[in-house]
Amino acid sequence: MPYTLIYADENQFDADFESLQKAEQDKCDRWRKQVVEYGAIQAARLEHIEIKKIRGAAENQWELVIGRKERVQMFLEGENVTILGIGHL
Repeated sequence: MPYTLIYADENQFDADFESLQKAEQDKCDRWRKQVVEYGAIQAARLEHIEIKKIRGAAENQWELVIGRKERVQMFLEGENVTILGIGHL
């Protein structure tokens, strides 16, 4: 038998519900960002865009080289990608 939660104060219900919705949206936004960034890396690999280790950088810091002018520096940790900077040569 399912339980029913009854709030004595309807305003508290609204506040709790809004907090829950915001937390869920934040979680979805973080996931979406990671998927987009990770997808960009995978797409680069499929397109044979060069991904190389940055000399003298941390072991999981890499650079995405697109053509002769575009550089994207990134920090890879598992499947998480942090873009450190985008530059033009």
